[in-house]
Amino acid sequence: MENNATLAVVSTIDLERLVKTAVVEALSTYHLPTPPPAPASEALTFDQVRVRLKISAPTLRKMVRSGTLHAVRTGRRWLVPSVEVERFLQGQA
Repeated sequence: MENNATLAVVSTIDLERLVKTAVVEALSTYHLPTPPPAPASEALTFDQVRVRLKISAPTLRKMVRSGTLHAVRTGRRWLVPSVEVERFLQGQA
């Protein structure tokens, strides 16, 4: 008995497109509202924040530690959302 297996070569882009199409078609039967897109949030490095606020690195670290300014650690880097910097600057005015 001979086994004639057919191999189909599909690129990852084509596969992704097929999966997205299938998911959209499956979800369309439920008539779910489309959620609004998430706002793009720009994150600033500590050096960028330090220059923007005109403060030293130790002062910035104290502000993050005390909760005055919210920062997020990603690996070894700390990032501060730009909305946090704007919120802090508006509170200073």
